[in-house]
Amino acid sequence: MRTADGFRFAAEALLRHRRRTVLSLLGVAIGVTAVVVLTGLGEGARRYVTGEFRALGSHLLAILPGRTETTGGIPGFGGVPHDLTLDDAAAIERALPRAVRVVPIAVGTETVRSPARSRSTLLIGSTAGYADVRDLSIASGSFLPDDDPKRGAPVCVLGAKVRRELFGADDPVGKVVRIGSWRMRVIGVLAEKGVQIGVDLDDLAIVPVETAMRMLNRSSLFRILVDLP
Repeated sequence: MRTADGFRFAAEALLRHRRRTVLSLLGVAIGVTAVVVLTGLGEGARRYVTGEFRALGSHLLAILPGRTETTGGIPGFGGVPHDLTLDDAAAIERALPRAVRVVPIAVGTETVRSPARSRSTLLIGSTAGYADVRDLSIASGSFLPDDDPKRGAPVCVLGAKVRRELFGADDPVGKVVRIGSWRMRVIGVLAEKGVQIGVDLDDLAIVPVETAMRMLNRSSLFRILVDLP
C-alpha cells in the first residue's frame, strides 16, 4: 500500500512541476546522446588512424632531423639543428644490413608547367624504394631509376591528379615539363592512390632526391624511412 502511495505522490509531484520534469528529461537525453556520439567519434578516429598507419606498414621506421642539446642556457636557445643528409642514409644502410630498404626523402612545393598549363604541387625527392614503402603503383611509364641517390637525373614521376590537370587524357610519358626553373622529362605517371597520412599521393611530382635538394636549395633531408624485415 505504501508503495502505491509513493508512486502516486511522485506522479503528482511530476505533474505539478511539468516544466522542471521536461527539462530534466531533456538534459538526461542530451547527456546520453552526447556520450554515444563522442564514443562513436573516438572509435571512428581510432580506426582511421590505425588504418592509415597500417597502410604504411608495421615495420617502417621514420628518422627525422634532430637537435644536439646544450644544457644550462635559456630553454629554446641551447640547441643547434643537426642536418639529416644522404651520407647519413648511406651510413644507416651500412649499419643495418638486414634492412629491406633505406629511403631518403626531401619535400617542398614547386610549380609544374606543361606547354599549356601550370600547377603548384607537392615536390618529393626520393629514390626507387619510395614506391615500395608507400605502396605506389605505376599507371604508365616507370618509377625513378634504381641509381646512386647522389645522382640527380632530370626526370620526374607525376601523380594522377597532376597528370590530369596538366595533360588531360594525354599520356605525358616522354614529354618535358618544367618544375620550378628545371626542365624535367616525365618517365612515369602514378596510379590513383588518394590521401595517406595527410598527403595527397595523386597531387605531387616525384624526382630523384639529389635533384630535389638542389631544386629546393636544401642541405638537409625531410626524413629517412627504413623498411625493416
